[in-house]
Amino acid sequence: MQTQLVQWTDDFSVGISEIDDQHRGLIALVNRVYSAVINKASSSEVEEIVLALEHYTLQHFADEERYMIHARYPKFGVHKAVHDQFVERVAAEKDRLIAGFPLDIDIVHFLRDWLINHILRMDKEFGMYEQGLHADVKQQRAGFFSRLFGAEEEVGSQAPARRGFGGWMKSLFSRGPEPDEAELVAASTIAPITTLPTESSSQDLNFQGAIEVHMRWKARFKAIVDGSSDEKIEPEVVRADDRCALGLWLYGEGKRKYDMRSEYLDVLMWHAEFHRQASGILETLQAGDRDRAMADLERGAYMLAAIKLRGCLARLFVATSSN
Repeated sequence: MQTQLVQWTDDFSVGISEIDDQHRGLIALVNRVYSAVINKASSSEVEEIVLALEHYTLQHFADEERYMIHARYPKFGVHKAVHDQFVERVAAEKDRLIAGFPLDIDIVHFLRDWLINHILRMDKEFGMYEQGLHADVKQQRAGFFSRLFGAEEEVGSQAPARRGFGGWMKSLFSRGPEPDEAELVAASTIAPITTLPTESSSQDLNFQGAIEVHMRWKARFKAIVDGSSDEKIEPEVVRADDRCALGLWLYGEGKRKYDMRSEYLDVLMWHAEFHRQASGILETLQAGDRDRAMADLERGAYMLAAIKLRGCLARLFVATSSN
């Protein structure tokens, strides 16, 4: 039986329904962690819950931060720094669990206190700022918000917040479509991609070309991590998000054409996160832990970033196609 440590009340509402729904999900996860600890659940069960908390937190913070970016929130930098510190703490506890250390009840109380204080103070402050925006500005961004919580994998599918917590978790841990075996082999042997494929189209952004480049890069990277390719690449090279074909477009033609578009900013953010997570996996691989690197590749923050990036590319394509 799950024991409740925190209960949702209307006092937690920040006035943004999607963010409130995600806060309910976070509270549910904190309660699951608490229940697992006091009921002396198995280490594997506790680890699974903490991993879910880490993933859900990354999703929520990214969504919340994009609200702030598009609201031009003046305290965005401070707010994001607090988010980053929390992510680091949760990641550290996850690493301790993987190393065989039990989860202490103190960390559960930290999660509770941090979440309550953060929502009641910083998030509600932003909620008041958001609600105070001029009506025509909010209406202008309405389309963005509907897409912001769209599906990670396909345009037009149900939003994570609307599918509920269980549906979001199911989609998060699903791998999504991958290249077939022939494409994987070909992608692992091609020379570094330096240009974005184009078609004879009036569109500045070739969506299919961008997806092809992204999937080929992802396939090559997987081959490096699983050992089927002997290609050598350094983490600091992978971390740079302006060297791959998509990055060259994003910081070149894409920036000149779509710099102020919310869809472009979403792609830019998730593309940078994708490269940051890939770099971390390479560092783990170079440290000699291939099993951990493969686990991070297949269902960690790297996979989340890859899924979100693909969805954002789709939304950018749809938005620019309608112009």
